[in-house]
Amino acid sequence: CEQVGNWQMALLLLQRMGEVQATPNQITYNAAISACSRDGQLTMALQLLAEMTQLRLANVVAYSSCIAACEKGGHWQMALHLLTLE
Repeated sequence: CEQVGNWQMALLLLQRMGEVQATPNQITYNAAISACSRDGQLTMALQLLAEMTQLRLANVVAYSSCIAACEKGGHWQMALHLLTLE
């Protein structure tokens, strides 16, 4: 899902993990954020980053993917803000 940027499928898989009692981790969240970033879904990428932060899973990969999404959308102020958080 991440490599083709299929963000809807990535989110569905992330959601379904809970249904089969699998716990999302940094890898699964990062893949979903990266898929969102590739498709220009900044809002969803930031929501996933917020979830990761709440779960204490946020890492440099997640921040980098969100910053890339900011770049695609021309949201440089948000990118600068994210740089101050990590």
